[in-house]
Amino acid sequence: MVACVDSSRNKTSMSPFSLDPIKNQCRVSKFCKPNLSSILFCNDCLTKARDGDEVDDDDDDVLWLKIKEEAQFDLEQEPILSRYYFSLILSQTSIESALANHLAAKLGNMNISSHALFEVFYGILAEDFEIRTAIRGDLKAIKEKDPACISYVHCFLNFKGFLACQSHRIAHKLWSQNRTTLALLIQSRVSEVFAVDIHPGAKIGKGIVFDHATGIVIGETCVIGNYVTILHNVTLGGTGKVSGDRHPKIGDGVFIGAGSSILGNVGIGNGAKIGAASVVLKEVPANATAVGNPARLVGGNRFARSRAHGSSWVELNSRFLRKLIQQDADAESAHCFKQHTRFYFKLLRPQANARVPPGPPKFQLMGNMNKLMSAAPHRALWNLSKMYGPLMLLKLGFVPCPWLSPQLKLLRRS
Repeated sequence: MVACVDSSRNKTSMSPFSLDPIKNQCRVSKFCKPNLSSILFCNDCLTKARDGDEVDDDDDDVLWLKIKEEAQFDLEQEPILSRYYFSLILSQTSIESALANHLAAKLGNMNISSHALFEVFYGILAEDFEIRTAIRGDLKAIKEKDPACISYVHCFLNFKGFLACQSHRIAHKLWSQNRTTLALLIQSRVSEVFAVDIHPGAKIGKGIVFDHATGIVIGETCVIGNYVTILHNVTLGGTGKVSGDRHPKIGDGVFIGAGSSILGNVGIGNGAKIGAASVVLKEVPANATAVGNPARLVGGNRFARSRAHGSSWVELNSRFLRKLIQQDADAESAHCFKQHTRFYFKLLRPQANARVPPGPPKFQLMGNMNKLMSAAPHRALWNLSKMYGPLMLLKLGFVPCPWLSPQLKLLRRS
């Protein structure tokens, strides 16, 4: 035991980190060899690393106890992994210490020692309650959502998406403390080791799943909510045409398929789904599904689809009618508009070839109810422009730009 302590304190290892499991990672971090007699010294080193600060008691951390139980079970099944599990799990005192040691061993190299990184990582993890909560939320989310995750310890040790996400949380904390140089160095090492490139300025919530994770790119001003699932080769980037706040804003519970790209400062609503290989350039409403290149909304409610490009039909009609009344439009036109609005949104009992209530002579409405219900919003706006005149629509501010007819565009330019 004495020899182990002397060698670890007085001799500096000049060899780079080795992926050989026989050369345990604990020794590279200037800890002793992970045999049974030296585990206590590893814990002593960990305590001294924080200058006497107490480490969180793992008796109250149910998830950490579960991880240690799973590690012990795996150790019984595969005794050849004894050093690996002892150095990374069984010799540690908490999730924070184990994660700091694991990440330091992964990201350290000849130019920056694993021991120095451990000091930084553990200091941040031990102090920041939000990061500690997010770590546990990520583990639980991956175990729940990913069928390939057989245990918490398997995710903790082997899922590079989880490790890359926790590395980013540390880098983001450093970024917020104006330690930008070290934060960018961690970003670079994470990109090299895990093939995941997340700018330290990006904000990420809890319960995040980076499934497979290879090729994920997230820009500086991107904001990701809670319980978001992102598959491999996903880009959350800018268009290259603007500066400042230029990256997507992802809501809670969003699913982003493999190979997708969301470009620009666009919002993705809560619970939305982005199909694989989609290119999203416009906002996606909550609980909607967007697929294709460029992405378009599919399925779901017709009103939700129209909200992706502005207000819904109901909101537009209500606003239009309210402005008509405020500007003392003739009562006959207002009453007629009410009748047509009711006809538009009588969705419970659609009937083919339903008769349209009488309206102004210029207004031509399709007689087939099914076609009417499937008509795009720009068709409804065109009908309204023929009913009340495009100039009246423009005066009322009723101008959804994506679907302006040539006549409306001409009036708007003038």
